[in-house]
Amino acid sequence: MSLAAEDTLAVLPQQTQLVDFRRNFPPPTPLTKEALNSALVELQNSPNLTDDLRFPRYNGSETDRVAGAMWLKQRFKSDVSEERIVLSNGTQSTALMVLAQIARPGGVLLTEELTYPAMKPLARLLGIQVHGVDMDADGLRPDALASVARKTGAKVFHCIPTFQNPTTAIMPAERRQEIAEVARMHDLQILEDDIYGVLLEDGPPPVASYAPERTWYMLGLSKSLSLQLRITYLLTPEGAVPSQYFWPATMTTNWMPAPLPTEVATKWVLDGTAARLLSSVRRETAERHLIANDVLRGIQLRSHPQCYHLWVDLPSGWSSDAFAERARRIGIFVSSTRSFAVSEASAPNKVRLGLGVPNDPGVLKVSLEALRDLMSDEPY
Repeated sequence: MSLAAEDTLAVLPQQTQLVDFRRNFPPPTPLTKEALNSALVELQNSPNLTDDLRFPRYNGSETDRVAGAMWLKQRFKSDVSEERIVLSNGTQSTALMVLAQIARPGGVLLTEELTYPAMKPLARLLGIQVHGVDMDADGLRPDALASVARKTGAKVFHCIPTFQNPTTAIMPAERRQEIAEVARMHDLQILEDDIYGVLLEDGPPPVASYAPERTWYMLGLSKSLSLQLRITYLLTPEGAVPSQYFWPATMTTNWMPAPLPTEVATKWVLDGTAARLLSSVRRETAERHLIANDVLRGIQLRSHPQCYHLWVDLPSGWSSDAFAERARRIGIFVSSTRSFAVSEASAPNKVRLGLGVPNDPGVLKVSLEALRDLMSDEPY
């Protein structure tokens, strides 16, 4: 091990324990704590608090759905009907519920060849096969999607078009339109996860804008505003009746949102707090990128100043799993490609680093320095 690595690793345990770069959360900002404290005090003083929080909000109340439509408008650049909106207990719960309805056991789910890790166990739970679709620098390739859809007979595919997880790819508007056309040609239902979409200012419109009749569009709050808000707004396809898809499962699942975080989310969207929080998260994310770019200068990686995660190339000789294991031994967790890859053949020699978890920028800096020094060390 190099002297630089020894020095860095000696400092790290004094500053933090088990720095977890596997998680991809919004970085903490002073406004987050202030907004949470203010919301809870206001709710505590509300004369209607008990009644407001007494019962589960199946699908969300009318006010909740109006707030959801307001939040989605910034992505669609036009009004969204609240009648098409369902509130749920996070994106993973939403994906489970939608897949249970539109992808039958024994069916096929298409995803990007590197995808959100939860999609594989969700598919196994539902008895669905997962097939990866080839990607390039702009994300999912339309020609590859058409080819795999034709070969497998799949009727559903899932994608993350903005700040794709883990590659950080941003699918251009023209490609989103091409994807929509392929979906129509092969009668594919689209499960679009836009969890990071609001982070990108003036980003391309959702795929749902180009295929509203067949897209189940998910926009969660926990990855853009605050981890405490496990709320996702689902925009159902035009013509779908939300209650027909979600009401039958209320007795067997926990997809419906809890009343307290729902009340906070609705309040924040309607009074403008959510927009201010989003701006503060973007600023803090940009500051963390400055730290990462300085520490990791000269190392090949992909990211964006408004994206929480880095997609980092490893030097020759390192495997993704071996690097993750060595990092773990010094108290740092990183995401190897194994968790994202649909097949072993699609697993590149990279790791994903989430910049939002460390509470202190100093901890972030020294942890990244330790990883940089580890990359320059010899694998064993």
